[in-house]
Amino acid sequence: MPVIPDTMWTSLEFTAKIQNCSCSRLAIKGGLNSTLFNKSKRCTKFGNHWLSFGSILNALDGSNMNLLEFAVIYVLLDEYPKFDDTQQMREIIADINLHMQQYLKQIKQQQIMAQISDARE
Repeated sequence: MPVIPDTMWTSLEFTAKIQNCSCSRLAIKGGLNSTLFNKSKRCTKFGNHWLSFGSILNALDGSNMNLLEFAVIYVLLDEYPKFDDTQQMREIIADINLHMQQYLKQIKQQQIMAQISDARE
């Protein structure tokens, strides 16, 4: 799946919507300039302006969201551009985070078991 600037911007807008704030507020929460995500800065005479990875990470960090959550938003909006249910998106993200935590716990348990096994040998 190619990364598309328009979907990145839409994902950022949806992230702000989930946080019950504007894109400007999202930027401020991330310690960024409040105008960084303005619609007027999204397109230049050379084409669409890309969001920098650092700006996305700062905005997410300021909103207590992680990159996985943003990726989920991006993929859903890429597949379903008309998706607009913030509550359902919150539930999807919570479910994915729960599964990720369970998966990480399993990996940690496997690592511990491997260390115990290695120590016995």
